[in-house]
Amino acid sequence: MISINEGNNTISALQACVTADLTQQYINYSIDGSNYSYSSPANTISQSSDYNTHFTYIGASVQPYTEDVFISFYNNGIGVGSSNFLDEFHCPQLQWSIVPPIYVSITEYGPVGGYLSGYFAGKVEKSSTDTTAHDVICNFRVKRNQ
Repeated sequence: MISINEGNNTISALQACVTADLTQQYINYSIDGSNYSYSSPANTISQSSDYNTHFTYIGASVQPYTEDVFISFYNNGIGVGSSNFLDEFHCPQLQWSIVPPIYVSITEYGPVGGYLSGYFAGKVEKSSTDTTAHDVICNFRVKRNQ
């Protein structure tokens, strides 16, 4: 508590209380050693799953409804320690093509409302017409919606 009196007052440094880490959700990746990062709350990061087609989707965007980064992987047997086949990786620097096989390793798999974390590394092509392979390393953490 600070008491303020009439006239000049000297107040020591104030400290704010923060109850949550505002960057708990992120997608970080590097392409040939150049680093890129999306984190909340600056970026919209979301997760969804389609259990009929067996995919989990993770996307990050600067504006709502535009996917600037998109990751899709199979979710058969998903859980901590599982490796799931990467289906798609899209980012502004590369297109949709990948050079299989790349596996997503799951390091955290909480309940709905908890977090899904993982990483992958491999060679990714820029496009179907530019098949130059680029080294990609990616890690992510996103709140589970499904």
